[in-house]
Amino acid sequence: MNYLLLVPGLVSIGGMQKRDRLLIRAMDSILHSHGGRLVVLSLNDPVTTPTPADLAGLRVTKILRFGGDRQQSIWTALGFFRQANLVLYGLLGFAPLVIFQRLFSPRSKRFLLMHGTEVWERRRGPYQWAVHQMNGVVSISHYTLDRYRQAYQVPLSQTAFILPNSLDLVRTRQVSYLGTESFDGQAGSNPNALRLLTVARLVPEEPGKGVDTVIRALPELLSGFPDLRYSVIGDGSDRTRLEHLAQEMRVDHAVEFRGFVSETELEREYSNCAVYVMPSASEGFGLVFIEAMAHGKPVVAARVGGTPEVVRDRVSGLLIDFGDVPALTQSVKRLLEDADLRLRMGQASLQRVRENYTYDIFCQRVAQILSEISRIQI
Repeated sequence: MNYLLLVPGLVSIGGMQKRDRLLIRAMDSILHSHGGRLVVLSLNDPVTTPTPADLAGLRVTKILRFGGDRQQSIWTALGFFRQANLVLYGLLGFAPLVIFQRLFSPRSKRFLLMHGTEVWERRRGPYQWAVHQMNGVVSISHYTLDRYRQAYQVPLSQTAFILPNSLDLVRTRQVSYLGTESFDGQAGSNPNALRLLTVARLVPEEPGKGVDTVIRALPELLSGFPDLRYSVIGDGSDRTRLEHLAQEMRVDHAVEFRGFVSETELEREYSNCAVYVMPSASEGFGLVFIEAMAHGKPVVAARVGGTPEVVRDRVSGLLIDFGDVPALTQSVKRLLEDADLRLRMGQASLQRVRENYTYDIFCQRVAQILSEISRIQI
């Protein structure tokens, strides 16, 4: 079996890129064991870009990069359409190419991969037609699948699979060794240990990640926990506005905008925080939630999008309405005041990750999907 995957890019920072790299690694492992080849066309990655570390050593996968050259990428895709048994469209923007796949390889299968907000609102023109030509879809969450069906009025008979985000192989190995002694259960007795953390791209083009909501909650939180600190990992054009907001609220001394950091430093931030907080306006899934949960951290998030599928309210975290500053304040305060509650929710977070979001479980889900799509035993 020959598989073709179209993706916008693999080397940029972001949850979509991590997800696509995870999928490629899993498919390569599965196809190497059971027969098959995978070709990946990456539109925006520079031609000479080094292979990301988590994609090193692929055995049956070929990755072609086009440096943003759309015309060349399309011509290359046309050639591979003739050879592919299954084409995975890694973004809705690629979907109109299905007209050429149907022309050059009418018997090959066509599936759309959905990451979240890009399919929540209907795009007219060729997109409406293209999604109805797909044999099926692979969605990151039930919520995203439902929004897609509503937006494009696709029949329920269209094949659909749910493939949640998961930890990469390195983080999966880490959760195997993390025990309750690593949790932040005792931090309540040491005010200097109390830290809040958000990891997000700070760009106005994407739905708000809720950093401004956290900043607005800080004056009251600091009145009870004067040594509390809030770390924001990530960068973007919205950072200046958020920095000014922290100054206006007179909490800039307690807010640290770290920008982008190394994976090692990111792991350290997850480990050092008492609560992971990201009350965003919308999430298709929220990869950072399970990264924080893998460190045994309780989560405070907004009750929107696919978030409730990941964070169990009052079990592994606390969910609030988006933009509700008083509710956010009370939820964070409750966790900061109660070390035992943090410990219990942290344990529940870790257990949920172990049972649902490890790399091994992800591979099992991918294998099952490929088996059902390809009608072969994997």
